[in-house]
Amino acid sequence: MRFRDVKEHHTRTVLPVAHITHGADAPHRSHRKPVVLFVFGEHARELITSEVGLWLARLLVDNSSAVYEWPELAAAFERAENNTSSSSSNSSSSSSGRDWPSVARSWVQEVLAKVEVQIVPIESLDSRRQVEEGKLCVRKTARNVDLNRNWPFAWQKEDPGDEQYGGTTPFSEPQSRLMKQVVDANGHRLLGYVNVHSGEWALYTPWDSKPAYGSGMPADMPELVATVGRICDCKVGPAGAVSGYLAFGSSMDFLYAAKRVPYPLTVEVYGGGGFGKLQPGEANKPLAQFDLIARPDREPAAPAPLPRRRALQQQQQQQRQHQQQATGRADTALAWQQQQQQQQPLDVAASQQQQAQQGGDADVILGLVGRAAKDQQACFNMFNPPSEAEYRRVVADWLASFLLMLRHMANGEGYKTVEVAVSQRRSSRG
Repeated sequence: MRFRDVKEHHTRTVLPVAHITHGADAPHRSHRKPVVLFVFGEHARELITSEVGLWLARLLVDNSSAVYEWPELAAAFERAENNTSSSSSNSSSSSSGRDWPSVARSWVQEVLAKVEVQIVPIESLDSRRQVEEGKLCVRKTARNVDLNRNWPFAWQKEDPGDEQYGGTTPFSEPQSRLMKQVVDANGHRLLGYVNVHSGEWALYTPWDSKPAYGSGMPADMPELVATVGRICDCKVGPAGAVSGYLAFGSSMDFLYAAKRVPYPLTVEVYGGGGFGKLQPGEANKPLAQFDLIARPDREPAAPAPLPRRRALQQQQQQQRQHQQQATGRADTALAWQQQQQQQQPLDVAASQQQQAQQGGDADVILGLVGRAAKDQQACFNMFNPPSEAEYRRVVADWLASFLLMLRHMANGEGYKTVEVAVSQRRSSRG
């Protein structure tokens, strides 16, 4: 693994990036491989996302890591294996009782032989510090901007008091500019982009800014989306059509529309009270059944214009409804938390003592949550698992899902397209 800090000196902003690929190819040959870029910690209160990113790095780098022995990971890999289309060819042999640590290691070797994985563990370092100081429900940066509304495609100017305020202009924020540097540095090698959040359970494809599926993505995208949906047992599909609201100026739409990344995805790894989980008898709609809106032929030269007054009023009403829904979700999380505590009382002092004995930063966060007001606790628990058991299940499920995504991308239609582009670029350079 190679670790570097991407810096913007005049604003003193740093973006940490880890580069992971097969040891024999690193670092001098890694530039020849397609890249899958994972971004965690874009919204500060979503601490679990960076935790998942940390464990993903451990899984990819250290084949002796203790995470390989987690029983939760074995269960997650079994579901992942049983839900891949390739497993049907091996249906004669039962997956029960397999050596899952060895299976996981073979998956990692398979992936890293073909792609470079890049991980941004925490995009918004300044607001992460605010959360660690006790402001447990901070979403935006210290400059009051939602980084996932600060990209050019379909960007809109919102009120600074809005939770989705996207800044004064696209790329007004140093973190977004540094992310753009990382994207541009990868150029034609960018195979996949996975933007990781929490607040619900979901896997989303473009569009964010339109209530439809986007054209031009690999023909195998529906298979990938459906399979991960079965693993997480959560809602999947085009974000604007499934999530209940539209998002303007998101990184996923920009990477899809402007940069033509084959596999652009947004993942929501956890929602308090099971928000986003499929209900009994409920099923996800196949991608082919959604309305289709074509991707533009070229990158827009300027941000998309604001909609006319009536359309803007409709959008503002939609955003208000989404905020009301979020408030209801927080109330649901608080009720769910209280119910969990009644069923299994939480001894905060004992939990803090145990974490302190184990070391690390978790005791600090738990201490802040334990001392916080009820509404802050409810907000924290809407975005982050409140117990170690739930934490391990979340991490394990998404490690399995991410490895499945990587395997799919490394063998899919999009890989062939990027591989040809990489080869042509090398040939043109002689």
